[in-house]
Amino acid sequence: MLFNWQMPITDPVESNYALTAKEMLLSGDLLSMRIYGQYWYDKPAMIYWLIIVCYKLFGINAFAARLPMVVASACSLSFLYWFVYKLYQNTRIAWMSVAVLATSFEFWVIGKMVITDSILFLFDGMALSFLFLAFKTEKQKYYYASYSMAALAVLTKGPVGIVLPAMIVIVYLIISKKYYLFRAVCNLSAITMFLVIALPWYMYMYIVHGNDFVAGFLDLHNVTRAMVSEHPKDNVIYYYLVVLPLCLLPWSGIFIRSIYQTFKERHLDDKQLYLFCWIGVTVVFYTFMATKYLTYIFIVLLPAAILIALQLETMLRQGKNKSWLWLTIPVILLIISLAVSMVKIMDMAMDIGSLITFFTFLLCLFVILYLQLRARNFIVFGASVISMILIMVVSGGILPHYANKRSSVDIIKYLPQNGGLLASYGDYQTSVVFYRGDVLLKLEEDRLAGNNVWANKYEMPKQEISDFAEMTKDRSDVYVIVNFEDCDKFERTSIGKDYSKIARGSRDVVYKKNE
Repeated sequence: MLFNWQMPITDPVESNYALTAKEMLLSGDLLSMRIYGQYWYDKPAMIYWLIIVCYKLFGINAFAARLPMVVASACSLSFLYWFVYKLYQNTRIAWMSVAVLATSFEFWVIGKMVITDSILFLFDGMALSFLFLAFKTEKQKYYYASYSMAALAVLTKGPVGIVLPAMIVIVYLIISKKYYLFRAVCNLSAITMFLVIALPWYMYMYIVHGNDFVAGFLDLHNVTRAMVSEHPKDNVIYYYLVVLPLCLLPWSGIFIRSIYQTFKERHLDDKQLYLFCWIGVTVVFYTFMATKYLTYIFIVLLPAAILIALQLETMLRQGKNKSWLWLTIPVILLIISLAVSMVKIMDMAMDIGSLITFFTFLLCLFVILYLQLRARNFIVFGASVISMILIMVVSGGILPHYANKRSSVDIIKYLPQNGGLLASYGDYQTSVVFYRGDVLLKLEEDRLAGNNVWANKYEMPKQEISDFAEMTKDRSDVYVIVNFEDCDKFERTSIGKDYSKIARGSRDVVYKKNE
């Protein structure tokens, strides 16, 4: 939660979630998602319900919008400690699992973002963990807990909330040859609990919205996303093999070593087999999906954290010096990467805060080198503390600056408080709509593409430039917001000569129609 109050809502993803929850709250309809005054079916309602609760408690603002993800991340860490201790009865392994997960690069970044993944991480992580405990103990309560969490996951992100865990479990049971557990998985009372929790909202949406809901939610945002790449350049088979080590920094070296040691020694107990199935099936599943996102394999960080903790425990017992290079080298790479990012994002604005940040990076670098050379017994603790320091520095010094470059909140003061017609050219600034609450037209070229399968993903009001020119020919209180990279293109349009720049923000330029 540290420094979240300094980070504005960013475009294009966070603003969609924050604005949808705001419009649901203001409309009084807490069951049907809406944005720009239109129904839309991108995600189920869970994330919006949680944000709405925080809006009611803390007001409609960026801090409240981020709070559910903070709470979900904290709950995930608490649950991880409980689960690992339940498995191994070892407090050091449990604490190291928590330290690894909490300081993994993707985990703490995603925990600050207004997206569904932190919430899905909690629910699906609990569902898979409880189910493994059910297999080991044969206690009915764990089946109920597992299927209940899976139902909440389905209310968070749709069918994938149950499809992926089911595939993981099926592969595990086949590889471990525990076919008898298939009957236990088909637990009628637990399945009934799942349906009672998950189905009512879906039934309501189908009854109220009919085929629009089916076409928008199931067809476009689930089936089409799996079959047609939203970002074709990312649709490569090695995508997640590159992404996963980056997500696990600074612990990625230990993760790679754990995989190598496990298969080298050919020793894989039942717990490790389940964790590897969790990771492997998730990576393969999303590799074969056409649309790829960094966050899709986020859930594998939980089993990866446990495997890393087990490897760290083994290394601490063995006391081999050179093996710790698997940890210290990634820590050094992370420090250098964050320092370079600071210079790039903050444009070398070397104020006192930037200098403190820079010297903090330098101090962390010297500390990890000292631990490698002189105090290896403290290296896991040291790497964890260094990562926590880096997280606080980045959260207070870099992320707010980066968020401002991804938000249009700073140009709102240049727009009229009352009246005036607002439009957007190029990338759409949903953050303006979130903070102001009025209509922002998206200007399209006269030759509308229309054939792109993703053209209907967003529901913002659109208008062709020729129609916009006709509508505003007798008005002068017209403002157009344009991203820096689209300014030249806008000025070459048929209406560009009629507008002049009046303000410049961190990423946008405001044009006003000439008198």
